[in-house]
Amino acid sequence: HQNLLKLYTDMLGDAKAMKFDGLSDQLTKFKVEFVAHLNTENTKFYGYLEQSLTENSEEFKNIKQQLMENVKWVNIQLLQKTD
Repeated sequence: HQNLLKLYTDMLGDAKAMKFDGLSDQLTKFKVEFVAHLNTENTKFYGYLEQSLTENSEEFKNIKQQLMENVKWVNIQLLQKTD
């Protein structure tokens, strides 16, 4: 979280200071870091869910499918806004 926050605040500071020359590279780096962060958090979260719901694997499958669809939809929208 800290790395993403730093990238964001650096971009915001540069934009407020009207320093736009490196903004495209910063946005690209932020996107890459954000996707990597989501993948890491996703793995941890689903590992936790799988362990917590081992007795009810059908419930786990349903929850995972719904959450994955929501995450995918939100990320697609976010990435489309930044392209």
